[in-house]
Amino acid sequence: MDSRVINQLVELVAQTIAEKEPGTVLTHAWLSNETNAKIGTNQYYQIVNLIKKRLLRDRVHLITKHKQGYRVAYPDEQIGLCEGEYIRGMKIQGRAVNKANHIAYDQLTETVKNDAIQRTQRMANVLAMIERALPMPAAGTSVSA
Repeated sequence: MDSRVINQLVELVAQTIAEKEPGTVLTHAWLSNETNAKIGTNQYYQIVNLIKKRLLRDRVHLITKHKQGYRVAYPDEQIGLCEGEYIRGMKIQGRAVNKANHIAYDQLTETVKNDAIQRTQRMANVLAMIERALPMPAAGTSVSA
């Protein structure tokens, strides 16, 4: 499929989904049929991701239903979905800072070493500010439904 056909398909499927009631489950089989893409292929997931992005214009969010497909989120679930993605991003940032703390600084020239230390410190400072600003959920609780 060329990009023009994919964009038209995404628009049509997104309009159909936007009209569905919150709580509606969209199975992988249904999505595969609507998108003409085989379940589990890169093309299928690329089209689904485009649909999910397009749905944001209609203020519709989809929740992944493991091995089933997706569910149209209720409005009160949407902030939890956003926080979940934000927290996942913070975890990735934390891993980046941890990796930066294990750079072989002793093998760098003084100028490069000082620059690397400053950049690592900036990353750590930003992450610390974000962590203080957003209360983390209690252990064992879910951020989204």
